[in-house]
Amino acid sequence: MKIIFCHTGRALLPELFAYTKFASLYGISCDVVSYNELSKVSFSEYDILWNFMGRDVSFYDYIKLKKNNCLYIKEFASCSVKPFPKLKNFIKSFSLKKADIEIYLNPLIESEFVKLFSKVPSFYRDMGVSDSFFAARELHSSAPKNYDFVYVGAMDDSRRISTELAKLVDKVECSVLLVGEPSLSEKSKLKDLPNVTITGRVPYEEVPNLLASAHIGLNIIPDEYPYNIQTSTKLIEYLALGIPVISNSYRWINEFVVQKEFSDSISIVDSFSDVNKIMFEELKKSSRSEPVLYQKTWDEVIKESGIFQYLIANIVVD
Repeated sequence: MKIIFCHTGRALLPELFAYTKFASLYGISCDVVSYNELSKVSFSEYDILWNFMGRDVSFYDYIKLKKNNCLYIKEFASCSVKPFPKLKNFIKSFSLKKADIEIYLNPLIESEFVKLFSKVPSFYRDMGVSDSFFAARELHSSAPKNYDFVYVGAMDDSRRISTELAKLVDKVECSVLLVGEPSLSEKSKLKDLPNVTITGRVPYEEVPNLLASAHIGLNIIPDEYPYNIQTSTKLIEYLALGIPVISNSYRWINEFVVQKEFSDSISIVDSFSDVNKIMFEELKKSSRSEPVLYQKTWDEVIKESGIFQYLIANIVVD
């Protein structure tokens, strides 16, 4: 069996590396191209085209893959974003380029797409955690912590990170590490906050050690569509490192805490101004004794999805 993955070329896709690594365990060969490179692909060499749905493939490529009996998989790791996210989801639902298999991040994401006329097999593949995070936990298990809090991820204007951090540092005297590059507007506001360190963009392989250098992880997600129904990758990375988390309240995190056994590791607040010195000190004490989220390794997440088991059992290779 041979799979070709396609994507926009813009987004960071840790799942792409995880898929190719997992496929190799079963002797499945994988190639990766961007949408712009698809026109040069000879689909006769592949059994499956697997599209990370930034957008659909062109009609030209779709006709080519169908002529070559190439299976078409659409993976929706998220919903569409502004502007007009609901309309974009609707348009994607009624594409004439029909998938043979659909993959969704979770049932919440699937429910945002209209499936009245879709009877193809569908699977859920949640976000996973790189093995490097578990290795970093072991490496830092007895090392001194350099920061009280850490946040990793998007810091554009819509995330309002500076506003939330201002509420936090006003209540507790603490140090904060921000892993990533804020927007210019956010950076100017963050400069006014005490004891805040910004790394800027860093290679992905450096992220686990940076996160492990802090006592507590911050999960700051806008309580608005579609962010509030998507898996927080940063949250499961914090948990894999064994550090407790403070998060604002929104739909996905509230359901995650109810469904998982890691509720003791996550403190949900309506506002970061609700964080007090007692909560802060208690979480710092627990930052070396949190359980490890081994069920969220990429291999376990992909295995749980069942997608490769289905392909191996149902795809006939000449």
